[in-house]
Amino acid sequence: MLELLLLEDVPDAERAALEAGIAGLAMLPGQEAFVSGPERLLRAAAADPDRKLFAIQYQDEVVGTGTLHRGGGAAALGWPGDWVLLRGLLIAAPGQGRGYGSAAAAAAVALARQLFPQAEGVVLGVNIANPAGQRAYAKAGYAVVGEYLEPRNGPQLVMAQGFSSTKVDDWTAVN
Repeated sequence: MLELLLLEDVPDAERAALEAGIAGLAMLPGQEAFVSGPERLLRAAAADPDRKLFAIQYQDEVVGTGTLHRGGGAAALGWPGDWVLLRGLLIAAPGQGRGYGSAAAAAAVALARQLFPQAEGVVLGVNIANPAGQRAYAKAGYAVVGEYLEPRNGPQLVMAQGFSSTKVDDWTAVN
């Protein structure tokens, strides 16, 4: 069973092992156009206490990582409201195509709701040139709600999934 382990909630020895597992995640050629490398994700989370880094584990093996960042949607995507940004969702090369990404993206909504119950939901940006990522997020229940131009990586879709009290009709598209 796939699980998300919030690094700040595990004992130090387990955290060190999870961090080593994250640092060792292998990326596919060209994947860096869509997500930062694991070392950079670890550094960014360590530098910002608002970023909640998690390891994605399957059968006691770290197969990926991601970060939940409350309020990060406003800064990164220009997304209004109290949304949690799912950023840096990375599934290692050997785990791609096995459903880990969509399962982790769905589990991230439950984790975000647990961590930030007053938030409206989870929002993310996915590169238009990343159809596999778009399919994984859609399978996990995210809907396309807008677009934006990321200066470094080009056009992005904004996808979101509201917590049960947030209606899709209430979302404002980003231009």
